[in-house]
Amino acid sequence: MKGLQYIEDNLQKTIGVSDVADASAYSQFYFAREFSRLTHISVYDYIQRRKLSESYRELFKTRGKIVDLAFRYGFQSHEVFTRAFRKMFGENPSEAKVCKPLLLFDPIGEDYLEFLSGLRMEYLSAEVPACRFAVHGTAQSFPVNTDEDILVLFAPDNQYACSCILRGQLQETADHVLSFGFNCLRHQLRIYSTDLPHIARFYFNTVYDAAVASGNYLILKTETAHTDILLPD
Repeated sequence: MKGLQYIEDNLQKTIGVSDVADASAYSQFYFAREFSRLTHISVYDYIQRRKLSESYRELFKTRGKIVDLAFRYGFQSHEVFTRAFRKMFGENPSEAKVCKPLLLFDPIGEDYLEFLSGLRMEYLSAEVPACRFAVHGTAQSFPVNTDEDILVLFAPDNQYACSCILRGQLQETADHVLSFGFNCLRHQLRIYSTDLPHIARFYFNTVYDAAVASGNYLILKTETAHTDILLPD
């Protein structure tokens, strides 16, 4: 947590792994190894993604000069900033017209760090029998402590933005209620947790790639001790 806080306090400076390790009173080798193990991301990549995420927010908020933004967040030049920006967001900062919120990387807090440090998951590749999603209602964000399943719809022209989150139940039949039918779903991932906000954050930070998605939705199916992520096949 000391290392994470040091990074947040110095986002607009040029900092490296050794600086963060020193602030945490650990050797660079030990700190870098433990940081990656606990956060599922290297110190260097974490610093880069946090700097780029905040510069991305600022870009859409102020529309200031890109070169000023690059130097403000500690990048050595306009070219270095543009190259890193394009790698993370898939476009140059001068081309960014529509915000892609699911690509943003927020700071890791204590609760999310605890979730990550105990994370267990497995990748799956299995077809899901034909089923229906019975809609119970909508949600503004991913609910906590729910026994409902979640259907996430992405914006038609921007699959890095949620257009709607629906609460409901995935089942064989759904009589007398609004429901959606699915014939071609597959399991992608099983995460041994039911903490949907943290599961969703981990998935979008680490796994989700709209460029290879075959549809504009996904389903989080909750069970007693795990959550399955289902995608269109």
